[in-house]
Amino acid sequence: MAPGLKPYKQHESVFGVDYQLTKVLAFEARWDRRRLDHVIEDSAIASATGSETFVIVNPGQGINRTFSSFYNFLYPTAPLDCSTGPCPPNNTIPGARSYDGIEFRLTKMNSQHWFGMFSYTYSHLRGNYTGLTSTDIGDGGLGGRNSPNNSRSFDEPYFSWNAEGGSSSGLLPTDRPNTFKGYAYYEMPWGKFSSKSSSDFGIFQYFYSGTPTSSILDVGYNIGGSAFAPVDIVDRGKFVTVSQDLGTGAITLGSPETHRTPEYMQTDFNFQQNYKISEQKVLSFSATFANLFNQHAPTVYQGWMDSQYAANTQYISLGSCPPQPNGCILFNGPAWYAAAMAPYNVQQRMSQTLYSNPAGVNGPLTVDPAYGRPLYFQLARTIRLGVKFTF
Repeated sequence: MAPGLKPYKQHESVFGVDYQLTKVLAFEARWDRRRLDHVIEDSAIASATGSETFVIVNPGQGINRTFSSFYNFLYPTAPLDCSTGPCPPNNTIPGARSYDGIEFRLTKMNSQHWFGMFSYTYSHLRGNYTGLTSTDIGDGGLGGRNSPNNSRSFDEPYFSWNAEGGSSSGLLPTDRPNTFKGYAYYEMPWGKFSSKSSSDFGIFQYFYSGTPTSSILDVGYNIGGSAFAPVDIVDRGKFVTVSQDLGTGAITLGSPETHRTPEYMQTDFNFQQNYKISEQKVLSFSATFANLFNQHAPTVYQGWMDSQYAANTQYISLGSCPPQPNGCILFNGPAWYAAAMAPYNVQQRMSQTLYSNPAGVNGPLTVDPAYGRPLYFQLARTIRLGVKFTF
């Protein structure tokens, strides 16, 4: 743990207005602005022996504020020396997540046996830190990571840099600019026992914008079949199309664009039958249908550019580290970080040089055939039945 570690902290500003339109109808508007002050994450700088020493830090703050101070903290007996080669940029990139949103809500209170709500939210979520639960598809083996304070985002300083030599901060994986939500409940007494029996109907409707896809590439190392060195080569939330010549293997990249999954729509339905046995005893039977119409929209597109096949370990190398024929890799010290945190031509490196662990091999990198294709989908319809006795 780094000395002087500060607790997780964010600040928030909220402004709202409520207005009673009628006795049973209310309108609300809310504006919300959130910013991170301190993040807690693990971070490391690889050693020449092929290991990483992880320390819990505030990314971009304290001893992690500069590359040199963090390097010297990790390796005090062999402090940073750039006399024999280039030195990496001395600044590091702090953890950041910014949210701005405005919500409009219309609520009908219970009258004439029914009540409901409808809301619309316009929002913007960006940064380089997805939260305690990582939603980066390139984290934890293509699916995010549930363990807190231990994502790949800050495991290496260069993970926060793009191929243009700057911060890769951008749209986060759960950014949905437009969200519509609504629900309605209706209670229907029935029969001559209407004072004792009733049927409840509930419907929930969701309609969300799609989420952005980020183009990710293993840079500097890989272990095959697992997410290891994820770099957002363009800003987060940006996607580049890739084509590969079947004859030569040459790779051509398109221009960065915002590429989102299709809109997400789902209808949930609930039914409950109540029998009032006595003043204090009620027997209820319920059925809940999640995704009533069994909609099947893609929720995540594959953003990993290089093949994740375990027997085909590939990644791009950068810079110059003689006598290695293909340049520097993660365990080549400051020279590697200097190359990885400076601008580089992704298309050229993917087309001309790859590493196939453990021996260096010249040749084009293999593009993942699933790149840009749906990876995960909306959960299928589920039905939950229940019996409840209240006394």
